[in-house]
Amino acid sequence: MFSKKKRVGRELFGEVSARGASRHSPFFTIRVLRGPGTGESRYAVVVSKKVSKKAVTRNLLKRRTLAALRECPLPFPAAIVVFLKREAHDLPYEDLKRELGSLLSKLT
Repeated sequence: MFSKKKRVGRELFGEVSARGASRHSPFFTIRVLRGPGTGESRYAVVVSKKVSKKAVTRNLLKRRTLAALRECPLPFPAAIVVFLKREAHDLPYEDLKRELGSLLSKLT
């Protein structure tokens, strides 16, 4: 989990949802709002019950996605919200990291 200053809070989450640009892949939907004002990138990961009914599985996917985000830093400050799709349920970590990295590279 990221430290509190690197997480997207409730107010910023609504702003990213309303005004952020979105990118799609077969496994993720990413909403990005550049320069939220703090100078640092902030992250949030959303895994709905549609992906898996089990909390253990949802938490595993969330931890894997957060670890992949740590390894794929952005060159600009932004608020990023990652929504996982059902297809990400059976995705191995290396594929998840590669897919997320390619999606984030399209943002620059």
